[in-house]
Amino acid sequence: MRKTCFALALILGAYFFVAGQQLHLPGLHNDEAQEAGLPALQIASGVPVTAFRNVGIGARHFPLMVQDYIGALHVYITAPFVAVLGPSTTSVRLPSLLIGAVTLLLTFGFTRSGWGNTTGLLAAGLLALHPSFVFWSRQGTLIASMTLAFAMALLWMTTQWCKHGNVRAALAAGLLAGAGVYSKILFLWILGGMAGAALLLNLP
Repeated sequence: MRKTCFALALILGAYFFVAGQQLHLPGLHNDEAQEAGLPALQIASGVPVTAFRNVGIGARHFPLMVQDYIGALHVYITAPFVAVLGPSTTSVRLPSLLIGAVTLLLTFGFTRSGWGNTTGLLAAGLLALHPSFVFWSRQGTLIASMTLAFAMALLWMTTQWCKHGNVRAALAAGLLAGAGVYSKILFLWILGGMAGAALLLNLP
């Protein structure tokens, strides 16, 4: 157990070292500013929020969506960082960096549950240094990083449900599926893939 924890710490350390370099460069692009930065800054500043399509909750107009197909989860994750660190590129990208770390841990948990400890560490280690994963975890499509985290969590919980018939795991899987769809409607592709795989694997 200690060796596993040490190996995971090394993997996370390598990920943060590679992905955390010059986090402020380049500046925010449109998706980061529109789908997280501006609403998070308005929430942190205590002013009414410019909600997408003018659909919001309460007097402050907290947004439900940031696009027709993207929920506002990342706005609420980013707002505390903006409140503490102030409005900056780093305060918007740091949450994404941390979500990437959570995805690594979920990847380890899922692969370990199916293929053992060594495979789990190998999967997490390869992902931690994968150029595409590193790039999009530190900047860019914030919502895609959340979608990946929800996908790995859902796969892990579904595996636990199928193995043990655990009702709590089934409920958690349902909640994760709903949260994934809310984070981005394209999550339906992941649900469809899982359903298709289950159908094929259970054919006579």
